[in-house]
Amino acid sequence: MKYSVQENVLSATFLLRRCRALDDFPQLSRYLPFPNAPCPPYVQYDRLFTITGFVTSYFMQLDFLTNLATWGFALLVYPGLLFAALLALLGRWLAGLVAPLFMPKLYRQRTRIGAFTGPVLLISKMLGRKNAARWQADSPAGAEAAEPSSLVAENLLVLAGVIAPLIGLALMPLTGNPVTEQLGVSSNLFLILALLAVYPLVSVAVQARSGGLSGMAAAQTVGSLLTGLLPTLLIVAALIQVAGSHTLFMTSLLEAPVTPQQTFVRILAGVALLVALPWWLGGASLRDTSRPGAGLLTGRLVQTAALSVFWSLLVLPLPGDAAWSYVLPVLGALFACLAMRLLSDLWVPSRRPSDAANLAWATTLPLAVLAFILGLLGNS
Repeated sequence: MKYSVQENVLSATFLLRRCRALDDFPQLSRYLPFPNAPCPPYVQYDRLFTITGFVTSYFMQLDFLTNLATWGFALLVYPGLLFAALLALLGRWLAGLVAPLFMPKLYRQRTRIGAFTGPVLLISKMLGRKNAARWQADSPAGAEAAEPSSLVAENLLVLAGVIAPLIGLALMPLTGNPVTEQLGVSSNLFLILALLAVYPLVSVAVQARSGGLSGMAAAQTVGSLLTGLLPTLLIVAALIQVAGSHTLFMTSLLEAPVTPQQTFVRILAGVALLVALPWWLGGASLRDTSRPGAGLLTGRLVQTAALSVFWSLLVLPLPGDAAWSYVLPVLGALFACLAMRLLSDLWVPSRRPSDAANLAWATTLPLAVLAFILGLLGNS
């Protein structure tokens, strides 16, 4: 039999009051989840046992272990770490196959396709170093050795950069996601965007701590995040307006467009987000040439997958067919991952970071503003 939260709170208050007078187990056992449990008469139980028994009973009533297992599956398997790693690795490998087709023949012959598991092997190699506990890159030459407390803080910071996009993935309403379907957790757009912004902020903190050229690049990384932030917010606002839902729940944007205006806004959003979202990857430019540690590389893989799934759910409508509702979002995420990788491989290397950012502003901002205006007109 399950009880409401109010009934459990009243029971807790009653138990805490009884704790002041009850010290004998036979009397105390009446208020525990297992009243008939045998106990030697010489054993005395204090108030802590009563509180522990209540907490255990409360968590049992709320199916705490079931919820914990559901969150663990979502964070580690689908749509969590395993799914994100396969998606990011496959998109990176396909980009290596497709990118030479857009290059001149002189450079095409020198292009080498990276191994599918290349990033995983690189992360494993970095973790096998002497300072494997530190997920960051090695300290620059001449830098002072960091104190143990500082290393722990840095590791926790980088770990947050990995966990935050994983939680963002777990909150996205993919078909078959146990968190949103079984537990009924809402996919709040503001919360998902906040979680996706953690990784670039962590990259800024790590670069600022490293000093030297990496410290100078921290300001450029902040500029990169701002380059992708404003167009993304305008696009999300335009999609909410044109859908007519006026809610921040991502599930309200999964329906297929009904009017030509909604379809046109979706197309504008898809093009603008493909240019804006790669700037959330936490580098000073789209093609980050720095050598981060294993933690930041892992976070970059998860962040890439999370941004790809975010693009797919915002732009592509969710089919009514059960089979295609699984396949289409994954294919859309794979396409977005491939497109963002090609953008960093082909568009950016020929430009300086400032020129690439200016071109991104000139491309995404007009499209985002136009989509926002159409969204306002369509809702009027």
